[in-house]
Amino acid sequence: MAVRDDRGDVKQTTTGFRGPLMVQSLTSAKSKFLSLAPWRVYNIGNNSPVELFDYIEAIEEALDIKAEKELLPLQPGDVPDTYADVDDLVKEFDYKPSMSVKQGVKNFVDWFKEYHNL
Repeated sequence: MAVRDDRGDVKQTTTGFRGPLMVQSLTSAKSKFLSLAPWRVYNIGNNSPVELFDYIEAIEEALDIKAEKELLPLQPGDVPDTYADVDDLVKEFDYKPSMSVKQGVKNFVDWFKEYHNL
């Protein structure tokens, strides 16, 4: 989906789910345990999957626009659903990302507009 006056292609005709990573979750997690585990890789995405169209709706709300979407079939190599498994993160550090997609997208859009003086 493009954030201009262009049409945004949605390459998925099923609802699809995503486990997005919010920047605030990443920075919070980094400051919490980077020095404790500098050699491990942890998934810091939100492990509460969100339907793709709910994610798009959060972008629309944050930008105060209604996207024109063209629904296309999945493309070769596309994954219908993604999910962030944060079990190791919870078990080892008692940390679980919890920011909602709606709030995370709003925070990003607010930062982006301020950073680019829009």
